[in-house]
Amino acid sequence: MKNLLFVFLFLGLFACDNTFELIEERKDIPVVYGLISPVDTAQYLRIEKVFVDETVSPIVIAQDPTQLYYDDIVVKIVRVDTEEEFILTEVDGNEEGFVREEGAFANTPNTLYKIKTDEIDFVESDGYRLELDRGDQLPIVTATTRLLETPVITRPSSSGIMDFTYDRETPFQILGNETCFLYDIKLIFYYRERDNNVAGSQFESKSIVWEVANGIESPDGDVAVRHEELGLNFYTFLAGNLQEGNFTRQFEFVDVVADAGGEEILDYQSVGLANLGITSSQDIPTFTNLSEGRGLFSSRTRTSRIGLPLSNRTLDSLINGTITGPLNF
Repeated sequence: MKNLLFVFLFLGLFACDNTFELIEERKDIPVVYGLISPVDTAQYLRIEKVFVDETVSPIVIAQDPTQLYYDDIVVKIVRVDTEEEFILTEVDGNEEGFVREEGAFANTPNTLYKIKTDEIDFVESDGYRLELDRGDQLPIVTATTRLLETPVITRPSSSGIMDFTYDRETPFQILGNETCFLYDIKLIFYYRERDNNVAGSQFESKSIVWEVANGIESPDGDVAVRHEELGLNFYTFLAGNLQEGNFTRQFEFVDVVADAGGEEILDYQSVGLANLGITSSQDIPTFTNLSEGRGLFSSRTRTSRIGLPLSNRTLDSLINGTITGPLNF
């Protein structure tokens, strides 16, 4: 869940809304965020509630964890084909490495629901249903998604050499499938660095991440998704993210990583952006695929090409070029 892909979803799904018409009796509204992924070691779902209350501001309620979270709920992921159930456990995200930032909502505790991936029978392209039992004879909240099939990066190839020429486009291409609808592409640049200002310093392995492209849509499914990036941008990225100075650096290799998202995420993005623009009313529609409440339950996955070298001319530009020459590779 720490991937850059879909971070924006938190903003839309968990923004504090104090514009309710406070005319109803107090009732809870479930709010869910969850992206299941077979490439993660564990699955985490955020499940909260918001209140319509005639006497208390939503801003006040958001800061009270006893009002923000449910007591004694049962959270399940169900494999649709077999109806096999997998029950999630309540954990504190702050203790799991997902510290909640200061903001409108209480950040301690940071309640999440977790299950280890090896405890779930994940099968690509199968349907999975979220079930949330709140007790008190309330309706079961449900949402269904399809586990993504793994796409394939075709450019660069597994044995390919990355080439970045200043005035040419470098292609990135992904062979998708009918389950994948949205892609992010990033390049991870690995290098070794020694600080020559420190006596006896040794080379340290480091890396930086270049977000090549985000939110590439593929609404037609089984189609190759292609993105081209001007080679100049590669060197500009390095120059903007590595400090000049008395360093010695050695290039090691690059990884190309593609994150893919399911149809519900594309729908969320499309609905969320549909009414934006200088001629719009600026009223952003609320997307949800829950049977009740608000939120998103979908699927994502990741594919990669790892350990790729740079071409000789790219290495020459890296070492001797006007843009990255001062970085001392």
